[in-house]
Amino acid sequence: MTKYAKPEKSSLNETMLTIKQQNDPSSHYKSRKTQPQQAVNKEENEPRGLPIDFVIILPFEIIVMIFEAFPTETLFTCMDVSPGWQRVLQKCPSLWEEIILENELNYNKWIPKYYPLMGMHIKSYTISKPDQGGLDLSVEQILEGSMNNLTSLAWNCGNVCDIVGSDILKCLRQLRHSLISLELSTDADLRYLEGFDIPPLAAILSACPSLKRLKVTIPYNSEFYDDTLADEYPSTSALTHLIWSCGINLTKKDTQKLFTACPSLVYAQFDSEEEDDDDEEENITPLMVHNTCPKSLRYLYFNYYADNTFPNWYSDGVQLDDDDKDLQGLKSFAVPFYYQEDWIDIAAILKKDQKTLSEIAFYHSDRFDLAAVLDLFRGSSLKLTHSTIPWYGEGRIEVQFDQEIKEDEEHISFHQPTTARTTYYRHQRRRYIDSKFDNKSVDKHLPWLMDGIFRLSQKRTLSSFSIRFNHCGPKVNNYLNKLLEFPSSSSFQGIYIAHTPLELVAVTELIHGLQEKSISVQKLWLGPIPQLTDEVLISLFGRIIGLKQLVLIECDGISDQGVQDLLDHFATIASISSSSSLSLVNQQPPKLDFIRCKNVSTQRILNFT
Repeated sequence: MTKYAKPEKSSLNETMLTIKQQNDPSSHYKSRKTQPQQAVNKEENEPRGLPIDFVIILPFEIIVMIFEAFPTETLFTCMDVSPGWQRVLQKCPSLWEEIILENELNYNKWIPKYYPLMGMHIKSYTISKPDQGGLDLSVEQILEGSMNNLTSLAWNCGNVCDIVGSDILKCLRQLRHSLISLELSTDADLRYLEGFDIPPLAAILSACPSLKRLKVTIPYNSEFYDDTLADEYPSTSALTHLIWSCGINLTKKDTQKLFTACPSLVYAQFDSEEEDDDDEEENITPLMVHNTCPKSLRYLYFNYYADNTFPNWYSDGVQLDDDDKDLQGLKSFAVPFYYQEDWIDIAAILKKDQKTLSEIAFYHSDRFDLAAVLDLFRGSSLKLTHSTIPWYGEGRIEVQFDQEIKEDEEHISFHQPTTARTTYYRHQRRRYIDSKFDNKSVDKHLPWLMDGIFRLSQKRTLSSFSIRFNHCGPKVNNYLNKLLEFPSSSSFQGIYIAHTPLELVAVTELIHGLQEKSISVQKLWLGPIPQLTDEVLISLFGRIIGLKQLVLIECDGISDQGVQDLLDHFATIASISSSSSLSLVNQQPPKLDFIRCKNVSTQRILNFT
């Protein structure tokens, strides 16, 4: 947008008169009538000298639509154009509801000048790695009452600025009647900085009991010294969502007081970098947190990076439904699982919330007993991350299957009393396991995963398996034939092996094993297979029972002719099956897809699919 210089007072009236005459047809007619014809022609040939001020001539609604397309820094620049522009911008509260103070922008001249005028309209204020001047001026304006209608405040500070806990508490007290959301975070290593101290959780909630959402993510937090602060929590806090991730642990006493003060807490995530080895009795444990949490708690993440595991329930602001208010139990749970001692807490939680838990996640070691967890867990989603750092790359195995559940093992309706149930029947529950690990350890991880599922199948009826391998490395070829031992007995819904180099010998053993055991596969995704050629396409994939989709990825040894021969083969089988009473392999040709196969043309792919 062109920035115009502020007009002088003497020329402002002349500008307005010129704009008025340009938009008044009668005045233009009068001037033409009184001037000689030669002068009129000369005037028409000369270009207009002054630009038209759209803020003056356009309707207010149109002006607002134009300004809404501008970023915040441009709006502040527009405030400097003229007093007229400033008055119009002051009448547009929606333009100022969200302000982001970023490090690359110099707000220092605008904050003291315009915040006293526009601060009342600001609802959401984010300080994102500013310079020290911008941070100090922002705190000053909050304390002066310029932003008393603020509902959301976020501090994300870097290496260049210091902020002290007392400033945070002063701002919270000033905003105690309006503020709903507070976020404190930093990307810096605070061990080498001074002055960035997060106040205790009790002090934050006492300073602003109206807070509903509090997120503190500080990798390392130096101790906050202020003897004047009370360490007691408020009698009642409106808090519903809490993420507390800093270098100082909450104690058992702190946690119990927190839950007493926050009866409406729905989401809680406790992450800490340090533990107090000298006083282990004061360190909080998952079971202790679970046993003392309010009835409303549905999402509990304990020393786990839950934001990358589950849907971001914190950002989505999940609330209790009417059907949930009378229930007690977790819906989502995540915790580290390193030692056998951890199993005592985890097993107790899984048993207690067996009928409400739908998703769990573990950051686990080799001592993790998968079969024992699956036997207790009745939900749909289990996400696993091995504690080994993936130096060589992260591998991933995903397994889906149906598990038979008896009605007496879970409530069909959470509101139905146990004594009211008189009939018992079985139904299927879809289960999903997502396991991440260092792909160099697939020779140890895959047998562990399959062993857990096998041992579960000895207690529960499992069916409709699908398994997906991603970035698992070449060692996975040694275990493809193990899929024939899966407890599916008769069918796979899908076998997906992608981003993993496959050997033709291993693939051939798998396919022939499926045929010998009459195991059907509905969907088969494979690739890359460097040795795969046209000559073996039909013998390899032509007689897979129940095949509905075949996808080959980065198989450069096959060509259009080989794919056409395979397609003709499927068409012949389908034709024979439809004209006879024999039950052949496939009554309908499967869908064929070829992804990044260099010698299969795009037009051929369109014809096949």
